[in-house]
Amino acid sequence: MIVRYPGDPVAVGGTISAGSGDAAGYTVHSFTGLGAGALTFGPFVGTASATITSTLSGTGGFTWQSSGTLTLAAANSYSGDTVVDVGTLSLQQATLADGSSVFLNGGATLDLVHGETDTVATLWINGVQQPAGSYNSANSSGAITGSGALLVTNGPGAPTGFAAWIDGFFPGETDPAIIAPDADANGDGVANALVYLLGGDPKDGNNLTLLPTATLVTNPGGTVPDGGYLVFTHRRDATAQANPTVEHSTTLEAPWTIATDGVDGVVVIETTDGFAPGIDRVEVFIPQQANPHLFGRLAVTIP
Repeated sequence: MIVRYPGDPVAVGGTISAGSGDAAGYTVHSFTGLGAGALTFGPFVGTASATITSTLSGTGGFTWQSSGTLTLAAANSYSGDTVVDVGTLSLQQATLADGSSVFLNGGATLDLVHGETDTVATLWINGVQQPAGSYNSANSSGAITGSGALLVTNGPGAPTGFAAWIDGFFPGETDPAIIAPDADANGDGVANALVYLLGGDPKDGNNLTLLPTATLVTNPGGTVPDGGYLVFTHRRDATAQANPTVEHSTTLEAPWTIATDGVDGVVVIETTDGFAPGIDRVEVFIPQQANPHLFGRLAVTIP
């Protein structure tokens, strides 16, 4: 086997690859440390099968990216992440760093032949972070083989705001066409972000009945000065972490102007629980002035 090393010295990371032929059956003894860099082993031409018997140490990580199997035989002490892009990485010792991450990509396999439980911080399979827990050959969809297991201490953070809300209706769903803020999950013509603000149901609800209303009034009284107004009224779920704005235009075309309380005669009145418990009423009074036409719309952004 011809081994070439196009990167920096192995002690600071780099890439090891085979120049030609098949690397099967070779044992590599010459690695002593990863330093602060990441060592990538592969790709090899053909189906590579090799063993590293010396200890890999340092703060760098390790990547295997070639067909076949690479075996790490020693009790390694490197603290960086372990990445398997192609083929199989076989570990004979349960010595992955407790604070490191393991990435298994594109159908690659981690073979834990040591029969022990090895603790790591996070586990990613095909780009998806896995929940905290124990993973082995029985519950990893083929990504982990052998008699050992990984104990994963950190899973993805619990969703909040819009993400938590939409996950409550579509648990575990990842398709943006269903769960994205601008998607219309149930096809009723109302975007998910708007349903979220209005306190609706993106899965089974008829959210058309929750849409804002607009009326023309004259001298509405109360704290609103006399005059003619377009009154734009909308619901607002008190728990929604969203940024709604009411905008108005005289032509239904740009520019649309944001209606701000106290600016250009606009008056905004908010009534807590005005529609129902937890659903506030927001009324935006926009002066009609001399405009023969005045249009309003509700825009919602999700932080």
